[in-house]
Amino acid sequence: AAGFAGSNGTCAVCADGTEPNEDMTACQPCAPGWAGTGGVCSQCAAGSEPTADQRACQDCAVGYAGSDGTCARCPAGTGAIATRTGCTQCDAYSAGSDGTCTTCGDGDTPNADRTSCVNCGVGMAGTGGDCTLCGVGQEPNADRTACQACAVGYAGSSGVCSQCAPGTEPDVSQAVC
Repeated sequence: AAGFAGSNGTCAVCADGTEPNEDMTACQPCAPGWAGTGGVCSQCAAGSEPTADQRACQDCAVGYAGSDGTCARCPAGTGAIATRTGCTQCDAYSAGSDGTCTTCGDGDTPNADRTSCVNCGVGMAGTGGDCTLCGVGQEPNADRTACQACAVGYAGSSGVCSQCAPGTEPDVSQAVC
């Protein structure tokens, strides 16, 4: 009968987390990705894996995903989807290296492969991982969270202000001296 194994004419139900071997002479652990009780093992569903004792299935841990009863950490720059059956690239405003994606903080943006957050680039400012280039006559404030007007006597474009030379002053838009 299913779930039983033995020798010398005596069969017994296999312990939880085990099943009969092919000859039904002994019990063996459930295969990787499988779990069960009463000597009957079943493959864990996508997004789950066996518990350590292989008696039941459990959801993949945070940052892990799987489709065949085994879970693996999502690669850097990706995060597990809600069902934990696969990984998806971090969105344009977030980054991660441990299988989870986190929105970048104010003044930061994801790097090219979305594995970490870096400061907004030269002349850029923003919040929540979204950096944009400051306009004419503006530059980023000290923490790169917003654009501010060039200081008195300064002018610039593309988010970079420079001091006007002696004897010159910024035009009305503070674009040029």
